[in-house]
Amino acid sequence: MTRGRAAMLLLAVFLLGAGSGVMGTIALGRLRTARFPANRIERMAVRRLAHRLDLDDEQRRMVRQITARARNQMERIREDSLARVDAVLDQAYDEIRPTLRPDQVEKLDRIRQEARRRLRRQGGPDGPRQAPGGEPPGRPVN
Repeated sequence: MTRGRAAMLLLAVFLLGAGSGVMGTIALGRLRTARFPANRIERMAVRRLAHRLDLDDEQRRMVRQITARARNQMERIREDSLARVDAVLDQAYDEIRPTLRPDQVEKLDRIRQEARRRLRRQGGPDGPRQAPGGEPPGRPVN
């Protein structure tokens, strides 16, 4: 194996590890919050603020609107971040492919498909966020 090829392979392993770490961190965060739908967390936050700040009804209404808007903005940021992670991983896989044998390319393609499915379950590119059971959080299971 040439030095350039070894360096490329080492870089690819590093990038895959970094990507896996990011996706693992995102997955862990999803698992931690999957038990509490976003609207429940918002209600708890509003209730806590209302109690600690002694808010009147109008102030509570405003705080509810503000927290809902903030949640929507954070959700868009999260989706954008997942899309960017997906793009970086695509680039890394594209750089890795030429260094592999045909049988390894097939395995890499399966690994990438699995990673893409996990990303979609988390609400990444082309997929709604889903709780571990497969249902979007906050929606009742019939």
